[in-house]
Amino acid sequence: MSFRLKVITREDHLAFVRARPSVSHMQVPSWGDVKPDWRAESLGWFDEAGRLVGAGLVLLRPLPKLKRYLAYLPEGPVIDWAAPNLERWLDPMLAYLKQHGAFSVKMGPPVVTRRWSAEAVKAAIAEPQARQLRDVEATVHEPRAFDVADQLRRMGWQQAESAGEDSFAAGQPRYVFQVPFAERTLEEIHRGLNQQWRRNIKKAEKAGVKVVQGDYADLPPVADTAARPRQVRSPRTSAPTRAWLSCPTARPARCSASTPRRPSRAPAGTCTRGGTLL
Repeated sequence: MSFRLKVITREDHLAFVRARPSVSHMQVPSWGDVKPDWRAESLGWFDEAGRLVGAGLVLLRPLPKLKRYLAYLPEGPVIDWAAPNLERWLDPMLAYLKQHGAFSVKMGPPVVTRRWSAEAVKAAIAEPQARQLRDVEATVHEPRAFDVADQLRRMGWQQAESAGEDSFAAGQPRYVFQVPFAERTLEEIHRGLNQQWRRNIKKAEKAGVKVVQGDYADLPPVADTAARPRQVRSPRTSAPTRAWLSCPTARPARCSASTPRRPSRAPAGTCTRGGTLL
């Protein structure tokens, strides 16, 4: 039997997310506030006992001049991806979105299929035969993830290439690079960097570059540096600013602005949320 799906409140969605050990920042309710061109809804999956057992933030982008939408669940939904029958989870979602005008549905299952170590990638770069990362033998394979992919294909889902941020389509990078920080000292992390990165860090230190903890007042000049050529962008409505303003509705302690400063230079910076770069 399929789960029952319905729209839930931001409060219920956030409470569910907080109870999970790990959830993408793109699947918290406030992420919808960062995407002004999309309408956001929080969806909840309920079992027979009425318990909330899954949640998803869906972004709806309207088709020009039509009441039809592209539905997108970035790095979600937050459901049991190890379940042997994913139809129980996904069929109610598809039915709901279709009923409400979605002509296409995209999602990003938070499932890792393969992992490459830094050593494997470095060795592959030196091999002219390896033109793409998928041509390189992975260091680790995740068999359960391939079962998920097989289920999705049998259900009719198709894997799409990621699209640019300005495209009408949507998508996140298929490959991501992760640097493990847990239980490692700064010295250990520094030794793990290649020689060029270590050289650049020393060069920045000699130039007087310092990374300081910023706040909302630091965001406008930082946002200006991110504007594209010949593009007018208001710093108060930039993505980093919207991300900062949405933090009080999520978990303020997990949001911060890190600003590298150099004498007589405009600062650059990042807005981080739950340890994830925005």
